[in-house]
Amino acid sequence: MAFVYINKYHHYLNKEGEAENLLDDHTLALASLSLATKGTESPRRLREFLLPAYELLNPMGSPLVFPSVLYDSLRLTLVDAELLLLRILKFDIRLTLPYEYLPRVLEKILSPNGTDHFDFLEIDDKEEIAAVNIKDTSLGRAVWVLVGEAMKSYDLRREESRFRQTKLHG
Repeated sequence: MAFVYINKYHHYLNKEGEAENLLDDHTLALASLSLATKGTESPRRLREFLLPAYELLNPMGSPLVFPSVLYDSLRLTLVDAELLLLRILKFDIRLTLPYEYLPRVLEKILSPNGTDHFDFLEIDDKEEIAAVNIKDTSLGRAVWVLVGEAMKSYDLRREESRFRQTKLHG
């Protein structure tokens, strides 16, 4: 989800022409990650983002501690960045990701008769009959990775053609 938010932010900047880029890449990434956790209803405390990010950006410096003036300043900056990003996203942070559909699509494609013969079964019976979870197969993992790469850039046609080439040559 964070990739989608970042792409929408850059799309907004390109579309608006004279819009000023108010967020640096690091702040944008942290704000996008924080909003993504809230959008999936698994929110994290801001310090769970700020402490490791500060450590990565300042490996030789002293660690960020809280409470401190620096921590409060960084936290306020991140909150402001979230609000700015929310306005650009028009407060629409709920997204349906392709990952939700992949297992079902892969099962329908790879099973010779589709999954109609499984649809009437209880979940326990479905798990007993299924030899392996489709996401755990090499094809399932490859598709999962390709969808992730496509979400980073929104370039689905390029990823589809790369997948076909990999399938033909691999």
